Amino acid sequence: MNSIPTSKFIYLDANVLIYLYENPGLSGMNAQEFQQYCRSHNFTLAVSVYTLVDLIKKNCGQKHSLSIVRWIETMHPVMLHDHSVIKKRELEKYVSKNFLKKSYEARSPFTIYPSEVDYELGSELEVGLTITKSYEDLCANQNSVNTAITHAKASHSTLKNVPNLDYKKNEANILKEYLRIIITNGRKSLSFTSQQLEEVLAWCVETKTELFKHCPSIFIEDCLDELYRGDKKRKPQSQDLCDRLQLHCVLPYCNYLVTSDKYMHNAFLGLNKKCEKNKIKIASIHRDLKFMVK
Repeated sequence: MNSIPTSKFIYLDANVLIYLYENPGLSGMNAQEFQQYCRSHNFTLAVSVYTLVDLIKKNCGQKHSLSIVRWIETMHPVMLHDHSVIKKRELEKYVSKNFLKKSYEARSPFTIYPSEVDYELGSELEVGLTITKSYEDLCANQNSVNTAITHAKASHSTLKNVPNLDYKKNEANILKEYLRIIITNGRKSLSFTSQQLEEVLAWCVETKTELFKHCPSIFIEDCLDELYRGDKKRKPQSQDLCDRLQLHCVLPYCNYLVTSDKYMHNAFLGLNKKCEKNKIKIASIHRDLKFMVK
């Protein structure tokens, strides 16, 4: 398999993958039935680095998790690029076509080579890297996983401490600086002078409604920020960051998202209304795989 398949993409969160591997009754089918269903219905399993991080965090034992990862690899999955790469490509395409009036080569949000994910962010390309090897590297670098968990708690605590009125007042500047981070991160496809960059960012803020239509992962992140800020009763959880980063990437580019996480499911319901209003098509979400066997 050396190209991205043309099919329907289904993304399963780590809990569903574990249920499927260990307790098939909880998901509606077993691992073998799932594989057969995907083959006969032209489904491709999509995963991300957050799938692997979640499996490590579930603490079901490194050897057992590795067995699950190896099983995942037998299904020839595709891997979503990092959320920052996907958002960068969306933004570059929008700016190229609508501001610079230039063509921009469309590139898939998926890869069959996990090493490409890091390469896009500026690191060296390790040829032949597999999903299993990616998982083993993450296990060997547990500090990076722990850092992400700590960052999740801190970032969501900060979000909840920003009054909505203050956020609305500074929304244009916040968006401008956020877009600056996206467009200057990683490998440069577009080059700007300092003055040109300011002009581009100002134009993006002015055309925010249109920008969001062309950059669905950025729009989804903006909506999620609003939802998280508005939920003052819920304490930030270590899982929040991984959940949000998965939603940014999965919803615009996969056909189905299966998650057992109640809060993630509820967040989707709020998102779905906003996406429908803005005519942005996103994945349908399910709590288990029973929808596949009806």
